[in-house]
Amino acid sequence: LSIIQVTRDGDSQLFQFFGGKDQPPFVFDKQVIGEIGAFDGNTVTVSSPSEQGYNPILMFTSVYDSLMCRLETGICESLPCPGGQYLDGTCSLVNVTMCVNYLYSSESTVSFVTLDGGISAYSIGNGSSNSSSSLSPDPFVNEVAWVEGLRESGLGVVELEKSDTDILSNGVTTTWFGFIQSLAPSESTMLSVAVGQGGTSGGSDPSQLASSISVQRPREDAIEVEASVHTSEVWSDSRNVYVGVQVHDKQFSVQTTAAEVFVQMEGSVFLRSLSLANRVSGKCTTSTTSGSCIVTLTAPEEWFTGAAVINGSLLSPFGDDGEGGYHVNVSYALRTSASVITIENALVVRPESGYVAGNDVNGRLIARLPQRTLHEGDVFSVSLDVKAELFVETFRVLVYCGEELEVVDFSVDDTVWTGASGESGDGRNISASYILAESRNAPQGEQVSEQVLGTVRVRVRSGVTSVSTQHVRARVGVDVLYLSDIRGRQLVGTATGATIVMRRGGMFGDDGDGVVTGVGFVAIQRRVVVGLLSYVKNSEMVNTAVVSGDDVETSVSVFAVWSNSRGSFSSVSAGSSGLLCESSNSSVVQATSTCSRVFVDGSEVSGSDKEEVVVGYGGF
Repeated sequence: LSIIQVTRDGDSQLFQFFGGKDQPPFVFDKQVIGEIGAFDGNTVTVSSPSEQGYNPILMFTSVYDSLMCRLETGICESLPCPGGQYLDGTCSLVNVTMCVNYLYSSESTVSFVTLDGGISAYSIGNGSSNSSSSLSPDPFVNEVAWVEGLRESGLGVVELEKSDTDILSNGVTTTWFGFIQSLAPSESTMLSVAVGQGGTSGGSDPSQLASSISVQRPREDAIEVEASVHTSEVWSDSRNVYVGVQVHDKQFSVQTTAAEVFVQMEGSVFLRSLSLANRVSGKCTTSTTSGSCIVTLTAPEEWFTGAAVINGSLLSPFGDDGEGGYHVNVSYALRTSASVITIENALVVRPESGYVAGNDVNGRLIARLPQRTLHEGDVFSVSLDVKAELFVETFRVLVYCGEELEVVDFSVDDTVWTGASGESGDGRNISASYILAESRNAPQGEQVSEQVLGTVRVRVRSGVTSVSTQHVRARVGVDVLYLSDIRGRQLVGTATGATIVMRRGGMFGDDGDGVVTGVGFVAIQRRVVVGLLSYVKNSEMVNTAVVSGDDVETSVSVFAVWSNSRGSFSSVSAGSSGLLCESSNSSVVQATSTCSRVFVDGSEVSGSDKEEVVVGYGGF
C-alpha cells in the first residue's frame, strides 16, 4: 500500500510515491515509476525517491484480506442471493456479507385482529388469514385471558426482550404483536404494519411484509344506569317531573349503544291508600355521545285536586312533610336489567287549596295566583272570577303588584264585554272597567258557578334575585271597585279586597288553606342548577407519558340542568365561573381545575382499575 503525491506550482514540481523507508533493505529492488494523466492532457511521471529500491507503507496478504479476494473466494457472499434469502451487511476489510433467510417466507401475510377496549393486534403467519373468532379464549370477552392464553399456547406473545428468531427456533409459525389504540367508542383509525425483512425491494421475495386495515372501536351495551330527579316539588299548575339518567358500559364509558331506561314514580302510602292512579311511568333512549336522556313524567291531577287529598293535607299531621305535602318515590332501571333502583321521597306533591266560593257573599271577586315557583322573565296569569246570585253586568277592578313585578295586559272575552283598561306609569298597577256588550243575551236565572270576568298577565322583572337573595316573595293585590248585576243592583260600591287563592306550603306558601283577602303572594326563585351531568371522551387511559414524556389526555364535557328549564341539558364551558374539577387520586390521574382536560404526564406513581374525577358546579 502506497500514497502518490502530485503537485505542480509554476516551475517547481514534486511527483513522488510515498512509502516506507528510503534506505535498504528494500522490499522491491527497483525504483517504482508510473505515469498519471493530467488535466491538460499531458502525462506526469511519478517515481519513488530511491533508484535502488522501494519500501511500501503497509504490506498485506491479498489472498485473504483484499475485498476482491474476499468476494472471489466466497468469504463475502454477493448478489444475487438464492430464493428466500437476502444479502446481509456490506463487505469490507473488517466485515463479511452473507446471504441469510428472510425472517418470514415469501408466502407470509400480515393480518389483523381487532379487540374491544381499544386493543388491536396483527399477526404474521404462513399465508392464512387469522380471525379473532377462532381464538380461545375469545379476546372480545376477556382481553387479559386472551393474552395469557397466547403465552401458554403454541403462538406466544412477542415481548421486547425476546427476539423473533428465538420464537421461530421454538417452532412458532405465527407471531402476534399487540398494541393499544386510544379510541373512544365508534371512533376509527387506519392501522398499518410493515415488517422489515432486510435486503432489497427487488426480486421475487419482498423486503417487507406490509398490510393496513381500518379499525373502529365498537360501542358496548350499557350495564349500569344512574338517575337524578330535577324536580323537588310539583303543583297543580306545574305537574311535570323531570328525571335525568345516564348509563355507562363495563369500561365506564358513557358512549354506549343506545339504551332504553324506564322510570316510574309512585305516590306515598297515603296517596296509595286513596286508590288513586298512583303509578306513572315513562322512558327515554340515551344519547350515544353522553349516555344521557331526560324522562318527563306528569303527576296525576287527582294528586292535587281530590277532596280526600286536600283534606288530608289540611288536617294533622298535614300530609307527609307537615306542610300539607305528600312524598313521591322515583324508581328507574335499564330495560335490559332486572335491577330496579328506588329514590325514596324524591319529591313532594303540593295539593291546591280546594277553595270553592259559597253563597255567603253576593258579588265575591276571586283572584287565583300561580301555585308554581316563578323565575325572572316568567309571565303568569291571574284569573278574575266572580260569584254572584245573578249574572254580573258591570265591573271595575284594580290590580297592583310589588316592585318585583310588572303588569303586561288585561284581557276579556270581547264577544261578552266592552270597555277598556289602563296601566300606571310604573307598570305596577292596572285598572279595568267593562260592561256587558249585550245584556239581553246574558243568562237571566240564578248563577250556580263562578262567572269569568277577565285575566291579567304579569311578568317577573329581571334582576329581582341575586346570590344573596335567591328567593323572593312578591305581592299581588286585587280590589273590586264596582260591581252590579243584570238587574242593575249594585253589589260592590267601594274598594273591596278580592278573595285571593295562592299556594299552600313550601317556600312562601300560606300556612293555612291558601285563601287570603286583598293581597296574596307569588314565590320567585333565582335561576339555579338542579342537575349536573359530566363525562370524559375516553374512559380508559394508558400512561405512556412515563416513557415518552408526552401527556396523555382526554376532554371533559359538563352539562347543567337549570331550574327554569328542567327538561333539557345546557353545556357548561371549561373555565366557566364556579366550575371545578379535581382528581380523587392525583397519583394515578390528574385533572385541570378548569375542567379543560383529564391527563397523565408521567409523574404518576401507579395505575388503577377505576378513579373518579369530581366535577362541581352550582352547588352540585
